[in-house]
Amino acid sequence: MGIELTLSAILVSRVLFDFADRAGSEAVILRALEHLLANEHDASRADCQEIEECIAVLMDTSRQADFFADYLNWSTLAFARRDRSSVCKTLH
Repeated sequence: MGIELTLSAILVSRVLFDFADRAGSEAVILRALEHLLANEHDASRADCQEIEECIAVLMDTSRQADFFADYLNWSTLAFARRDRSSVCKTLH
């Protein structure tokens, strides 16, 4: 369930950040990290590697959009990588 927790934390954190609730955004990430770290000790070797990846992604915001897109194939989310060009063009 580490992947699902990480995906949820990224999404909720980003929504809060977009609504200018930086403290709430950070609290969501910290809570997810606490949960993942608590479960890391009891995890099997394969699960432990998954949890370690999730922890790394939550701590490095530059990896979050790619992680989200890779697992859900949602490359059109509002917080997709900023270096990608927008699908929509403004017509004048």
